[in-house]
Parts: sequence; C-alpha cells; structure tokens
Amino acid sequence: MTFNPMIPTLSITTGNMPPLQDTSVARLHQGADSVLHPTLPPRTARNTCPKNKSESPRLLQLSEWHDGILDDELPPDCIQYTIEWKVMVNKKVISRDTEEDVALTPSAYWPMTLKCKLEKLLEGKASYKGRVRSDDTAIVVSVNDRSQRDLMKRFDHFYIDWTTVEKQLLRWGALFLRCKRLRLSITFKFVEDDRLCRIISGRVEKRGRSSVTKRMLNE
Repeated sequence: MTFNPMIPTLSITTGNMPPLQDTSVARLHQGADSVLHPTLPPRTARNTCPKNKSESPRLLQLSEWHDGILDDELPPDCIQYTIEWKVMVNKKVISRDTEEDVALTPSAYWPMTLKCKLEKLLEGKASYKGRVRSDDTAIVVSVNDRSQRDLMKRFDHFYIDWTTVEKQLLRWGALFLRCKRLRLSITFKFVEDDRLCRIISGRVEKRGRSSVTKRMLNE
C-alpha cells in the first residue's frame, strides 16, 4: 500500500484526531470543557414523542446543554434521534454500538461524545492501535416511514458535513411530532496502513536489539 502523507491518519489521542472542516465545531469546544459525554438517560419508545406538538421541532444546541440534564428539562420542541454506529477495518466489522435518545445536535454530539468513544474503542484493540488510518465515513439518515427515502452520504475521512445531516433531521421534524423514529446509521471505515505497521514493527525490533546489546554488555 502506498502511503500518502496528505491523508490524515488516526491518532489514539483526542488532541491528534484529524481536524473537522466545519469551523463551528471548534467553537463548540471553547468554554465547554466541563461538558462531558452529553447522552440522555434511556427512555421507553412510547415516551419519545414531544410533549408540546404546537412547537416547531428543533435540535438542541450546545448552549442549552448542561451536564446531568434530565429528560424533563429538555425543551418540549426538542427532536430526539438514535445513532447506530459501527467500525470497519479492511471491510470487516470490528464493533457496533447504539446511542439512544440523543437530543444534542449531531455537530455537537460528534466532538463531545461520539469521537471520544471511537478513539477509546480503537485504543483498546491492541491489534489495530496505531496501525490503521481513516478511509471514509458513511452516514444514512432515516425515519420509520415508508413514504420517505433515506438520505445517504459519504465523506472522506472525518470531514463530515453535519449541516446536511441536521437539515434532513429538521425536514422530518413533522414526522417526529407524529412519533416517528429518526435514526443516524454511521459507518467509520479504516484501512491498515503498511507503512505504519512497518514503523511500529521497526520500533519493536529496535527496542529488542537494544535490550540484547545491554544484556551482553552487562555480562
């Protein structure tokens, strides 16, 4: 495999993830250090409909969020959705997970919660740690209404246009008012990088040789 230095590689540290194109995400981090993993408490399916159907449905913004927010504290016009996400390496699924009853807008939920979970997942798999790079990200926005077609988008690496995703969720706001379920299905695709593997193998081999040399000198 030919290594292209212009393609961002995945780093297992939060600070070294490839930058997102949407500059609004960077602004989300400013003044939000105390906000950690904004996930709502689980709710039963029959309770996911908005309480006030006279309001125009919208997505919860980070400025409205606080750590430990309760379900009853959410604005009555707040859209909630499910995120089903999976990770693939060389076209093989290595993990699946679900985020239920998410209220925070996707462009804020990604850097605040989902990206952190993705990093932690890959960090915990020794066979992939430091050996893979991001290929692309596929997102399907759907609703359980047969009259509506899914929105399918593909993005290079982690350069996700969340505005497109959020617009589709808002378009289906009226369906949410009728207790239809909105869903994001996200597939993060990675490939093993031969150059990264050689670099890591070289470091291990070098450390091994150094240990042998030191042992011989001590003897």
